[in-house]
Amino acid sequence: MLVIRRVGQQSLAVFLISMVLAQAMGALLDVTGRSWSTVAAANLGGFVVLIATAYTVAFFKRQPWRKPLPAPAPALSAAGGAASERPRGPTGEPGAKAKPDRVAALSPAE
Repeated sequence: MLVIRRVGQQSLAVFLISMVLAQAMGALLDVTGRSWSTVAAANLGGFVVLIATAYTVAFFKRQPWRKPLPAPAPALSAAGGAASERPRGPTGEPGAKAKPDRVAALSPAE
């Protein structure tokens, strides 16, 4: 079941390879003859190539040569708390900012 899932996950790559492989296997069967043994060998070889394609594409999509980035350590603020904490606004909600009084901002300076 795992093989079927892997081939299904990489269906575009498997489809594209199968188009090229079908032409190549057809030409090979034209040269060797179409007995039951050569057709069976071509089909089994095709299965192997398609499954290998799916696993190869999955390997490259996973990018195992890249190391995951380490999680950054939380920086401490001057007050001793974590700097990543959002300030609380006048209503006590995290990240809420006090809105300036629009009337005071529009009135002429005294």
